Amino acid sequence: MRLILLLALIAVIYFVFFDERDAWIAFVYPDQTNDLIYQTIFDLDSYEDCRAEAIEMMGMMNWNEAVYECGRDCEYQSILGIYVCEEMRPNLTFF
Repeated sequence: MRLILLLALIAVIYFVFFDERDAWIAFVYPDQTNDLIYQTIFDLDSYEDCRAEAIEMMGMMNWNEAVYECGRDCEYQSILGIYVCEEMRPNLTFF
């Protein structure tokens, strides 16, 4: 029983402190001429998921002039009022 509890504790510590899973955010801009207005989709597992979710949102909302970009491992910087990401991948079709 103690061994099971010890293994569970080790697993929790690993996932809290050492899990290197990338987290992606989709930034969808309904009007490609205004980058101040956007919708976000959080906690996506990959760039491919981010891209698919952004395209799905644009279609569901009928945003014909929309563009998107995907950010990996983003952190909101409250002083700047923006997200700062380790990597950004724009929708190159529009940008």
